[in-house]
Amino acid sequence: MSSTAIDAPDGRLLIGGVRTTGRSRRAITDPYRRTTITEIDVADASHVDAAVAQARRAQPAVAAMPIHQRTTILRRAADLIAERRETIASTISRQTGKALRDARREVDRGAYSLRAASAAIEEMRGEIVAADAVPGGEGLVALVLREPLGVVAAITPFNAPFNLAMHKVAAAFAAGNAVVLKPSSQAPLTGYQLAELMHAAGVPPEALSVLAGGADVGGALARHP
Repeated sequence: MSSTAIDAPDGRLLIGGVRTTGRSRRAITDPYRRTTITEIDVADASHVDAAVAQARRAQPAVAAMPIHQRTTILRRAADLIAERRETIASTISRQTGKALRDARREVDRGAYSLRAASAAIEEMRGEIVAADAVPGGEGLVALVLREPLGVVAAITPFNAPFNLAMHKVAAAFAAGNAVVLKPSSQAPLTGYQLAELMHAAGVPPEALSVLAGGADVGGALARHP
């Protein structure tokens, strides 16, 4: 366990790259020491609408990025994680009570998740379907192409708040999607750290928003068209 205070990220909501205040604030508590780490702003349904609107506007540009550009961004983000390993690990530990050695392992897995997503998107292929499997298809060829879904809602748990969020964010961006991330209400700070390093690596700010909040925020995202 780290015994020092963490350099807590800005606790305001992150919508389209802009720090935004919520309608209320809540404390984030270290479950091991029973002390307050920092206070954060809490999102509501209006913030969900704003974040999704930003993501919709950004998504076509993400989808249009060539694969080599997306893979470069993902690998750069993995390098930034390695540089910030101790800061992120300390944040994980203080939010969850996880031993610092285990938090470091989680940070390393987060970097691996980025590199795995980068490798996967380079290998993604479509399919050629034999159209002559049915009468009238003689001499024809059908192509199956993989296209981005659009805007992805990522709702993640507390037990591995950095790596499990990275699983969703890395894969979604690799495939050309924009993301609205709702991290665990118990451990939201690593979600902001994740977004900051992804933006620093080259992900357009509008394409990755982070909304701290509870089940009501998750529900609003899940119901959103």
